[in-house]
Amino acid sequence: LCRGVLELRMRLVPYLHAAFVRYNRTGVPPFRPLVMDHPDDARTWTIDDQYLVGESLLVAPLVAGQTQRDVYLPRGEWFDFWSGARHAGGEKLVVTAPLEQIPIYVKSGSLLPLADVTLHTDDPASGALTVTAYGKSNASLTLYEEGGEQKPALTEYQLTWNAARRAGTARRVGPKRAPAYRVQTWKEIG
Repeated sequence: LCRGVLELRMRLVPYLHAAFVRYNRTGVPPFRPLVMDHPDDARTWTIDDQYLVGESLLVAPLVAGQTQRDVYLPRGEWFDFWSGARHAGGEKLVVTAPLEQIPIYVKSGSLLPLADVTLHTDDPASGALTVTAYGKSNASLTLYEEGGEQKPALTEYQLTWNAARRAGTARRVGPKRAPAYRVQTWKEIG
C-alpha cells in the first residue's frame, strides 16, 4: 500500500508543484473543498469528505475500512484516473475501490503531467513526463522549474494540447533548469 501511494505522489510532483506556485501567486489553495470551484452547485455545499487537488483532480478517499463509498462529481465531464472511464457530472456514483487505489477523477479539458517514478526529485529521470489530455477540447497547463537557489526565479514549462490535431506541444520560457522537464509521451483519454 505505502509503495503505491508514494509512487503516485512522486508521479504527481510536477502537477502538485505547479498548484503550489499558483497558490503562492493567486492565493487559491492547492487542496480545497469542491464548493470553492463549484459555488453554483448546491450539492457541493455540504460535501466534506471529497476535495480538489489543483484545478483538475477530485479526490474521494475511503476511510475507516471502507471498500465502497458515494462520490459526487460536480457538473461537467470527469474521467476515472485509474480506468479512464468517462462519467457525467452532476450525479452521485457508488464507487468500490481497493485500499491502494484512492478514487481520483480528472476534469475534462485538463492536462495531467505524470513524472517517471524516482527516489527523489534531484534525479534527472524525475523530469521525464507522460502528459495525458482528458476530453475532446484544447487544454493547457504551465509547470514550473526551479534552479535550487534560495529564492529561485522560476522557468515556465508550458504544455498545450490541440484537440483537432490530437497533438501536444511543450515550450520552455526561461533558462533550462536541472533537472528539467521533458515530455516523453503524449496520451489522450476521452
